[in-house]
Amino acid sequence: MTSKPTVGMIGAFDTKGEDFTFMYQKLQANGCKVVAIDIGIFSAKVSFPVAVSTEELLAPEVRLAELRTKKERPAAVNAVKHALKEKIEGICKRHGIVALIGAGGTNGTDIITTAMQEMPRTMPKVCLSTVAQHENWQYTKTANIILIDSCVDVGGLNDISREKYTASALIISTLAKSSLEELAPKLPAIGISMFGNTTKCVERCSELFREKNFQVMPFHAVGTGGKNLEALVRDGTIRSGVLDLTLQEIPASLVGGIYSAGDTRLSAPGETKTPHLVIPGCVDMVILGPIEEAKKRYPRRHLYKCNSSITAMRTTSNEMRKTARYIAEKVNAAAKSGSPVAVLIPAKGFSMFDETLAGWHNPAANKALINELVKKTAPEVPLKIVDAYINDRSFADLASSSLLKMIAGIKLNWPRNPA
Repeated sequence: MTSKPTVGMIGAFDTKGEDFTFMYQKLQANGCKVVAIDIGIFSAKVSFPVAVSTEELLAPEVRLAELRTKKERPAAVNAVKHALKEKIEGICKRHGIVALIGAGGTNGTDIITTAMQEMPRTMPKVCLSTVAQHENWQYTKTANIILIDSCVDVGGLNDISREKYTASALIISTLAKSSLEELAPKLPAIGISMFGNTTKCVERCSELFREKNFQVMPFHAVGTGGKNLEALVRDGTIRSGVLDLTLQEIPASLVGGIYSAGDTRLSAPGETKTPHLVIPGCVDMVILGPIEEAKKRYPRRHLYKCNSSITAMRTTSNEMRKTARYIAEKVNAAAKSGSPVAVLIPAKGFSMFDETLAGWHNPAANKALINELVKKTAPEVPLKIVDAYINDRSFADLASSSLLKMIAGIKLNWPRNPA
């Protein structure tokens, strides 16, 4: 008979005691042991046993009584946040916790998810939150945290909150039980950046990688996708290689699109010596919001309505040159550090739009990017220009075989062909 998994339940038991009492009972009913971790400033108002009190979390020099008297709430929140972050690993080891669950508003979510991020990605984590509908990468990152929208505030039981707590407890209980089961052997991982406009290429490359016994981890290039890819390369989850064939997040960062991944995009593979094949897929576009907003912001630009929420804007020659300089800077830095990196360019078109959407293809802008890449990329970086569209089967075959060679330690012998 499988032993009961132990779940750590984190919350402010002073103001949300009713909520956590209900969740505690649900976790127990689902066959879990519960270790209750209090982050409330005042006395817990619960009937269940509290395994770790707020006072136990805080450093000896931080007096809970003083925090209670302070008018500045952030001081108390920060004290608890840093204390739990420092001690969560020890608490989990000491109590045999295999999964974590929490619930809270803005402050509670910040405290709970900050601690959760300290634990291994493989540990199941659920946070029921009032801010789950907002941009949540800051809370979840790559820490395997499931952020669930609470709909109503975490502040008492009602029909909706009972439904949410029941569902959250069931999810973490199921995950906690599965964490005790023997997992299948892990295959070496290859990360791939993708977009709807490069799906055909990604599918073909993924097929070829799986034939060679690699698992494929695709990342949607919508800002969070690029951040997650970089983070998982840095933490060693993705060790074998990265096929970066969708770089829309770069012009988004440079121009002001909604899917920026920041200025560290393309950095992690070079920092970790992970084989990295860079392909300028989807650099022919910047993604903006709804079409009416896009028209107001860019009244003279070539815009395409993808759906009611997003609009694609064709990049100009100048924007393409800026994108090329960014790519060159990153690959040059990687090569200088001794990391395996190469650039492969589909000269006919960088996206499905470039190939099929009437009026989208801009030869001058595309040529501007290619010329700038050739000019700015260091001679020691293998660079190849191919007369193909990015979604051509022949291009996908070349991209996958090239990265596999890099993974095998074979340096690509690509004579620098002219732009």
